[in-house]
Amino acid sequence: MSDRLKLIQVLSSIQSHTVSELAVLAGLDDQAVLESLDALQADGIQIEKTDKDAFRVSRAIKPLNSGQLRAFLESKNYEFLEYLTVLDTVDSSSSWLGRKNDAGESIHGRACVTDFQSAGRGRRGRQWQGSPYSHIMFSLGWKLGIALGEIEGLSLSVGLIIASVIRELANVEIGLKWPNDLWCANRKLGGVLIETRPSQGPNPLVIIGVGLNIDEPRPDFLEVNQGITDLANHAGNITISREELAAALLSKIVQKLKAFPGQGFSADQSQFNRLDIYFEKEIEAVSIREKIHGTSEGVDMKGRYQIRSSNGDLVVISAAELSLRAAGQQPER
Repeated sequence: MSDRLKLIQVLSSIQSHTVSELAVLAGLDDQAVLESLDALQADGIQIEKTDKDAFRVSRAIKPLNSGQLRAFLESKNYEFLEYLTVLDTVDSSSSWLGRKNDAGESIHGRACVTDFQSAGRGRRGRQWQGSPYSHIMFSLGWKLGIALGEIEGLSLSVGLIIASVIRELANVEIGLKWPNDLWCANRKLGGVLIETRPSQGPNPLVIIGVGLNIDEPRPDFLEVNQGITDLANHAGNITISREELAAALLSKIVQKLKAFPGQGFSADQSQFNRLDIYFEKEIEAVSIREKIHGTSEGVDMKGRYQIRSSNGDLVVISAAELSLRAAGQQPER
């Protein structure tokens, strides 16, 4: 167990302790306590210093319980349980899997779940980082067994799975913003990022990264240039543990990955368009070089986005080319 996690387990009770008391309770020396306190504050944990030179967290902290997560997955007959890794903190769960792959290890079915990412990534290299112990963040490696050109639309299908699980467990309606964002009440709730990796043979290996805001104590901490929200603001009296939700997501995503080679995205096209936050609305698709203004006609059978331009032409775009926004909305910086 890391020094950081030892200290968190002591601080989680929100009682005040001096550095010396924290050192004894966590089994660390004073210097290790001070260094860990600095690191936790830098990562977004709000730690208060009392007038008696004691420290406490401003709200209770509950790290992911690896045993509970595994129990939930086992109850769902999750077949890749032995390949599950739960980390307290990591630069990026997707990068962690990528390094395993680069070292020659198989990451098919391997999941990395973490409580904090110091360098989490979003689309186009944007940073995605939330307060520790407040969200669900995981990545899953998978070899699809189909050609690279056939995986278009996979992030949309995964987004649909996440929306379905949240609706079932938390009774919260989720919208989807092409190509990889989850929205709730006109604000960003989370996202899906799919990366391809070199692998032996002709078929691609993908790493599917999922980030979902559960209970963010500092909305300003999230590095996004748009409104954000979390599940706690919309679930009402329904309480669901992060372990149960993460287990449901992993289980359902694996089921979708097994079915995707035979179904492709076409099986999910109509459902995606029902949840598309821009469907049949006036929108703009923008990049550094161009801007397309028109009316959304949703996605086609391959997951590409369709816009009926002002001159009547149907423009079809892929995820790598452009980003969508409501007409007149300021671009993301």
